[in-house]
Amino acid sequence: MKFFRSLFFKYIRFFVTGLAVLLVVESGALIYVETSVLQEKTDVKVQVVSQKATVKPADLNIFLDSTAQKVKVSYNGEYLAYTAGDGGSLEVIDLTNGKKTQIPMAQDMNLSYYKWVYDRDQLIIAETSNGDLDYAKLYNLDADDLTSNSEPTEIRNTVQNTAAEIPLASKSSTISGMDFSTSTVTTYLKITGKNSHSILWKFNVPDENEAYSSITVKNIGNIQCLKNESELLYEDLDNGRVCVAGQGSIKVDGKTQFRLLGFDGADNVYLAGGSSGTTDTVYYGSIVSDDGNGNMTVNLNPDMQKISLSQPANVDDIYVTMSGGIYVDDSVNDTFTNIVTNKAISYHGSVECFYGNGFITVENGEILQNSFE
Repeated sequence: MKFFRSLFFKYIRFFVTGLAVLLVVESGALIYVETSVLQEKTDVKVQVVSQKATVKPADLNIFLDSTAQKVKVSYNGEYLAYTAGDGGSLEVIDLTNGKKTQIPMAQDMNLSYYKWVYDRDQLIIAETSNGDLDYAKLYNLDADDLTSNSEPTEIRNTVQNTAAEIPLASKSSTISGMDFSTSTVTTYLKITGKNSHSILWKFNVPDENEAYSSITVKNIGNIQCLKNESELLYEDLDNGRVCVAGQGSIKVDGKTQFRLLGFDGADNVYLAGGSSGTTDTVYYGSIVSDDGNGNMTVNLNPDMQKISLSQPANVDDIYVTMSGGIYVDDSVNDTFTNIVTNKAISYHGSVECFYGNGFITVENGEILQNSFE
């Protein structure tokens, strides 16, 4: 079942009947609804534990190309995507059997960015034109249906049945960030051009294909969206803030300086305190609430849980799982430590990428699967 096409008929019924109902994902969707492990608001001091709980990596006997770059894994750890060298072809490996498939680009288009959907084995690919006009298009690849002749399917405006071209300022513009919500059929893009200036773009299959014109910030960092609501969060690196697109910046306990860590399956937002590359505090909680009439509204001053780390950690070394686990990578000792339970998980090789509740490492070229659970 294709990522966008599967929800097309739901939108048609919406327009025909005129019913004001929320679009929901079909019963086969794998939206996570697990809540976070912490239940009360408190400052937690994390202590180093001497014993390590080791998770044995899956014995895949599958090896990664030595030229592989931009390695990304599907939500359940079954498929691995990468580019073969700088500007090389896009490859997908089935980690259940080792089969590798080269993915072709559309005619007169170049690979710009790709990312796995967070709740199914589908890869969304952004390609940019190499002709006279400067634009990007989105394509969907269903990894479960891969064959040697597989080609990504162009994502189109399903109401008008037209190509959905995303205009670019110049040839130097690239897609540098992406996230999506399957429940709202929306893809969000960060487009970066000259002087590393970026804009944010919203693409919704039925009818939306436009920039966030009200956002004047140009130095944009990480972007992520809520999975069950139509809200995009982004890092304003100029001012050291985390903002909700079109609404303003988040403020917690009187503080406004944060970095965006991620989300869990219950749409809790995870923030690192401070605007630098290191932090000693993690905040998490929901930023949406019901107004009493069934309408969800954004709260820019949310009441969040707070966790104090025993020692500062690099923001890039903190990972949030879909079930709400918060782990810090210690690359010197090859361990991930849960900052709540103190449970440490050892691994072998170098960490390449993450999936729902696990991560991929590569040791001497061999791909290893590791679980946080």
